[in-house]
Amino acid sequence: MRRPGAVILSALLATGCSSGGASGGGGGTVVTPTPTPSSSPSPTPTPSASYTKFAALTGDQTFLATCNSMEVNFDPPAIAPVFAPGNGIDIAYQASSRTWDLTGYGVNLSFGPADLDSSAPEGNQYYAHTITVPGSAERFRIHSATAGGSPIEYFRLLSIVDGLRAYSCVTGVSTKPTDVPAGVTINYSKTAVSGAAYRTVRFATTVYSLNANSTATISVNLATGKVTTTIRLVGVQVDPAGSSAPVDLGTITNVASIDAPTAGYYGHESIDWSSSTWRSTFAQLGGRFFGPQGAETGAMLTYKAEPLTGGADERLTVSATIIGIR
Repeated sequence: MRRPGAVILSALLATGCSSGGASGGGGGTVVTPTPTPSSSPSPTPTPSASYTKFAALTGDQTFLATCNSMEVNFDPPAIAPVFAPGNGIDIAYQASSRTWDLTGYGVNLSFGPADLDSSAPEGNQYYAHTITVPGSAERFRIHSATAGGSPIEYFRLLSIVDGLRAYSCVTGVSTKPTDVPAGVTINYSKTAVSGAAYRTVRFATTVYSLNANSTATISVNLATGKVTTTIRLVGVQVDPAGSSAPVDLGTITNVASIDAPTAGYYGHESIDWSSSTWRSTFAQLGGRFFGPQGAETGAMLTYKAEPLTGGADERLTVSATIIGIR
């Protein structure tokens, strides 16, 4: 079933959070301090990792974006798995021509200065091709975001639309695998959630924006190599138009495994998920650490579920982005 409203809603999936696949490129370098001269031999100092903030990157850049995606002409949209660590869409920036090339997983798009959309909010970049085919589009948007009032500095959210498939992604200056923070438990004190939830009851789907009211907690256990993310899904109905009162859609928890070589983490097995209200039927959470010692994190969520009890005709579909700042 085609649903024009779903195409409009795809803009919610990566418009930037706000609070209430392989390592990305991006200018990081390794600097070796000069040891202080002494009369006796000194041990070689451990190199310290150095990172360039995303907004300060210069020259040619390459990234690998962790994404989820959906076909927006279905009701509810048909969602695809989140890319596992080491996989994703290649993003390349050519400084001389100021062009972005996006390739991989069926995507083959290029955007340059002539495609810029001047209506983009400050700190964001919007690109679009003029498409004459009805219902089709080619867009690329780079979004900044905030959590707890603080902006993300080492990564960005991406929105890619290629025809009828919409991708939401995170990419940026990944944490180096050897740059591990001290301690065992690492908590992200500032978090934010953006995206959409689709609740289908007896073949009728209601769409909710998760941007304003949903919350998350993110905790890393370096001893077990696990990342625990708990998301309280609170939405405001946007399609069909309805009450602006927030609706509690339940809480879900994922326990993902860290993939150290890619500075990423991934949880997709049924045992990785828990909820007091939903039973997952198809779900993945894939994320990445960014900046010095995992100062920031961004993750993509794909989630389909049925009620634990009753509700034989009810289903929940979620596509969301979760960000955290330590």
